[in-house]
Formats: sequence, C-alpha cells, structure tokens
Amino acid sequence: MGHRIQGVIALRQPAAAALDAIAERYAFRMFEMAGAPVWILDLGISGRPDRATMRTARSLAPSYVDAIRVLDCDEHDLEQLTWLTAASAIAKIISDPVLGFVSDDSVLDFAAIARPEGVAIVGDHIAPYLLRWDAGALTIQPYSRTSEAGPPRPPEELELIPSVSLLAAEPLPDDVYPLHGNVTAEVYEFAPIAAGVIGDGMGAGQATLKLVESRGLESSCWDAR
Repeated sequence: MGHRIQGVIALRQPAAAALDAIAERYAFRMFEMAGAPVWILDLGISGRPDRATMRTARSLAPSYVDAIRVLDCDEHDLEQLTWLTAASAIAKIISDPVLGFVSDDSVLDFAAIARPEGVAIVGDHIAPYLLRWDAGALTIQPYSRTSEAGPPRPPEELELIPSVSLLAAEPLPDDVYPLHGNVTAEVYEFAPIAAGVIGDGMGAGQATLKLVESRGLESSCWDAR
C-alpha cells in the first residue's frame, strides 16, 4: 500500500463486547503498539461514502463537510468522510476518545479526534488549502507554491458557509508540505506516545505493532510493522 496509512487509534484496549459491536459495522484488524498503551484498528474502508455516511458526517462537523464538498469539486471520492463517521462511531462504542486518520502520497491527509460525545477536531488537506475544524469553527489556510503564478482564488460558495474563517494565502516552497502532515500534527495533539505508530521522521522512529485481533479483514498496511 506504499505510504498510505489509515486507522483509528485508541489509548485503551477495547473490551471484547466493544470489539463485537465494532465488527458488526466494520471488518477490522487490531494491532497493539509494543511497549505503549496504544491500539490501532485498521478498518475495511475504501472509496466514496454513501449518502447515509455523508449525512452522518455532516451532522458531526457541518461547516467542514460543506467546505470540502465545495473545495473538492467532485474531483475525489471524499473517503475521509467515511473515516470521520467511523472514528465517531468507535469513540461511542468504546466510551473513550480516539483518533481516526487516512493519508496517502497524493490526495488524502485527514485526521480527526472524536470523543464519545462528538467530534472535537478535524485536520484535512485539499490542495491548495489546509483545513482545521475545532469546536465547530473551521479555519481554511490557502497556500501557493513558489512555482505557481499566484495565490489560489477560493470559491465564492465558501462565503455561504457559517463558521468559516478564510485566512490570507501563504506562499510555500514546492517541497514544504510534509507527507502525512495533518496526521502527524493531530497524533502529537492526541497523544505524543502514539507518534511512533506513523514513523513521522521527527525522532519517534517506527514502532513495532503486533496483531492482536482480526475480524474479516485479510490484510492491512500495518501487517509488516
């Protein structure tokens, strides 16, 4: 799967009954991080969310969902919305905060901290925009590359979305935006000890993971870890 990383991080091992409830919704493989209280569930998720999932995602973070639908312009499949709803569902099932994320080499760089009572934080990247949704307010940071003619022109439809703050465009060198940047930032916000899960190149290194539970998912991007 290359540099694609995905999953839901928990800081307490889910109980057997909770795993049964998760298995009713998703195929999964659960890994334990060696030497640390960190568990990661890789879920059988891929591709475009259905209408019910999109409606659920919008109820969790309406201004964020409306904004990415405007900015993405149907160019991608909005897979991050499926991970948003999954993180929220798992947080409720295990009655603990979790961090859901999906990131790859080309399009996706999404992370969300979900609590049993609802989603707390979302970080996302839809080139050329960085997005952060926090406590109901969405901040969008446009950026331009040094090789481009000028800053991006955000769609006028963004003005119709409540609770959106649009910052001035910031110039960035072509190679500045880091791989898995949002995921790295939100993992550090959620629990620094979990940073070794993603091997972020910031001194944490790559943690060893052990498969401890498998329910219907035959392989994972974490199997070689």
